[in-house]
Parts: sequence; structure tokens; C-alpha cells
Amino acid sequence: MADLCFRESFDAQAVSETPVIQIQRGTVIAFFAPAPKGVKEDMDFNEALSDLQFCAHRVKYPLGKLKLDFRDLYVRSFRIHLSGGDIAFLPSLTRSDTI
Repeated sequence: MADLCFRESFDAQAVSETPVIQIQRGTVIAFFAPAPKGVKEDMDFNEALSDLQFCAHRVKYPLGKLKLDFRDLYVRSFRIHLSGGDIAFLPSLTRSDTI
């Protein structure tokens, strides 16, 4: 699992390729990075993805009743847009990412 870092300044090319979530009210964001090549058949990876999808399905309606938004993303990074500006969430590199 990669650690996340966030930063408020980033380069223009990365910004254009990164999904932006508009935050209007309380929001829960669940995200899962796409599988690296050769991992799609990994049982642990598939189980983790299945768990995320199962939990996401179960919480959407109750959160909506509480007037909370729920977004599930399948990306390595994303930005949230608040009234004060944007914040980028990016995975930090780990040793396994560089091999």
C-alpha cells in the first residue's frame, strides 16, 4: 500500500490528467489505484478491490440520508476542489513502485 501525500502546488500537465472532485458539502472519498501490469490475477488485490466495492455499495444510501456525498474513484491520484482552492492527493513512491 502506498502512502499518500498531498500538496497545494503541482505542474500543469499533471493537473490536466487528474480527476477533480468538487466538494459542496461533507464528502467521503474512497479510492483504489488501478492494478499494475501482471497484478490483475493477484487474489489479494482482487479481494481488496471486492471489499472496497462491497463497502462502497453499502454506505452510499445511508450517507446520502445524512446529506453526505460519497465518491468512489479508481485512480492513482486525484484533486479536490474547495472554495479556497485545489488540493492534490498523490501516492508517495515506495521501493516497490520503483522496481
